[in-house]
Amino acid sequence: MSRSIELRPILNRTPLGRYRWQVVLSCWLIAVLDGFDVQSMAFVAPVLAPLWQIPKAVMGQVLTAGVVGLLIGSLLAGRLCDRYGRRPVLLGAVLLVSAGSLLSSLAGDVTQLIVTRVLTGIGLGGVMVACLSLTAEYAPDSARASVVIAMYVGFPIGGSLAGLLAAPLIQQFGWQAVFVVGGIAPLVLIAILWRFIPESLRFSALAGAAPERIGAIVSRIAPEYSYQPGDRFIVEQAPEARASLAQLFANGRSLGTVLFWFICFANLLVLYLLINWLPSILKQAAASQAAANLAAVMFNVGGILGAVALGRAADKLGAVRTLTAAYFLAAITVWLLARSGGGSVLAVIALAGAGVMGAQFCVTAVVTAFYPTEIRSTGVGAALGFGRVGSLAGPLLGGWALGTGMPPAQIFVLLAIPMLACGLATLLLSSAFGSRRVVEQPGVA
Repeated sequence: MSRSIELRPILNRTPLGRYRWQVVLSCWLIAVLDGFDVQSMAFVAPVLAPLWQIPKAVMGQVLTAGVVGLLIGSLLAGRLCDRYGRRPVLLGAVLLVSAGSLLSSLAGDVTQLIVTRVLTGIGLGGVMVACLSLTAEYAPDSARASVVIAMYVGFPIGGSLAGLLAAPLIQQFGWQAVFVVGGIAPLVLIAILWRFIPESLRFSALAGAAPERIGAIVSRIAPEYSYQPGDRFIVEQAPEARASLAQLFANGRSLGTVLFWFICFANLLVLYLLINWLPSILKQAAASQAAANLAAVMFNVGGILGAVALGRAADKLGAVRTLTAAYFLAAITVWLLARSGGGSVLAVIALAGAGVMGAQFCVTAVVTAFYPTEIRSTGVGAALGFGRVGSLAGPLLGGWALGTGMPPAQIFVLLAIPMLACGLATLLLSSAFGSRRVVEQPGVA
């Protein structure tokens, strides 16, 4: 006799367990590599610029090249994940990251470096969209924000590793060594991913995958379940049309989609300006190279701690309320950077990292809860893709500001404005969640 098995109750009532933590850990390792590769150019830039005699404005274009790839990769991966699945897109994107980073180490001029950084960025954009969707779809509703953010903190950890390893690698082997490490590590990781990364259960059910394959995964998540021939797995939400950008504005999602796009744009503008130019800004403020690199590491450490704290707060107090507080914290601490000196600078930089970077991780978790399964990757990819326009503008604005001799204090004051705007925009998100037809995560507001 056939049975109809709803997946969501199974995912919600069972503990995360070993199998699901394997999925999260695998995605976390990918996020570490993502953070390493995204921020590696920021630590290579101060060495490469004088070596190749690259003006700051042109180096801004080099730093932006990777973000162009991230924009392309985020938009492409969202559609591909919703059409062909999360797993194949993730594996292909990791291989692309490896190829792009290794080719970056072989670049002989600025043009070649720009092309290879774009290629790497396309892979990085695809990696993060697929990881976010997989993690969100294996997490229970009650802990989705915490689980997604726990995975996503791999990004600043990777950035911190880049900051710690870049100087000794460059000193011992040259600037190319940073990209070689960033290219070889994904190849090693592919073997782990092939073994431990499954396809999304919800996507598999919607795509009509073989029931016995779905049942095998369900039995590993919920040992009390035993597959029987004839079992049919269903996703309880109403079916949507095929994933498309138009669907992001259907069924009461218009306001939320617009707000997420604006928030990601403004947040990523500030985040990518700081992760790419913070060492250079502080050097212009008379800091030593070692002190500037340490400050960049502290920014990432603040992002890690802030992300974890925000994830716990989001699940207990509501993600939108937590996100609003995070953005106001970011605005205040970035503004305080213009007025900090001495030993207080590192503490303020860590708090700014908690606000700016932690909030970006938190908003990504909220985006995964906003869209239903069949358009989730498209929604996440579009929000991150539109946000990449901001991350394109950030490095360019940073290069322009430093090139014109703008005082570091003035740069920090200006960066506080978009973070304040993000805080105001999040105040409207509660009404956006209330207007949707499909609500997948309780207590989001």
